[in-house]
Amino acid sequence: MTVIDTDLLPIGYRAGGYQRKGVLIVIEGVGGSGKSTVGRLLARRLDGVVLHTAPEPIAFMQQHINERCRALPHALYYLAGALHVSDLARTALEGGTVVIDRYTGSLLANHSAVLNTSMQETEELIAPFRHYLLDPDLTVYLDATAADVAERTTIRRTKDPAAREPLTNERLVNFIRGRFARLADRDPTGVSIDTHSTDPDAIVERVARMLKVSGQD
Repeated sequence: MTVIDTDLLPIGYRAGGYQRKGVLIVIEGVGGSGKSTVGRLLARRLDGVVLHTAPEPIAFMQQHINERCRALPHALYYLAGALHVSDLARTALEGGTVVIDRYTGSLLANHSAVLNTSMQETEELIAPFRHYLLDPDLTVYLDATAADVAERTTIRRTKDPAAREPLTNERLVNFIRGRFARLADRDPTGVSIDTHSTDPDAIVERVARMLKVSGQD
């Protein structure tokens, strides 16, 4: 694993300093687990902002990248999104709390599952850029059954024809869920929440209480 001495980087490639006044929360999980809903409600509850990886206009290329790119350009595309959202978060954190919808966990779990690579390989690939990626104060891993994912993503596509194809491949969904579970188990900032029978508002209140107990709210 290569570790970069950031002092040796050209000035233009360093992350740069900033005043972190707010809390950085990341919401992770398989598509259809409720990330966008919880992220939006949580940002409202904490009077913060919500960002997405990959943000627009980077997200415009997602379908093309997913359908046509091999493993390396696929990973670098999503890494670019994470690097960019880190910059957006640095600016936003100077004013308050930031919630990121998907981050490096999604890159590790989704990319490696869909492109048939190991998470270790992906971790080694992005390791030289870790100095640029912000560390969250809390990472919430939302889990949902394959049946819930299929139902929610189908409803989403019905409401919005431009939305991604429904996730109805039970084997793939469970494979991705397993990778997120592995990430959550070894993440010191991570907490796992089952969304199968938990209302989004209840999840938001639970997260808000955790922040209050830790003195971060």
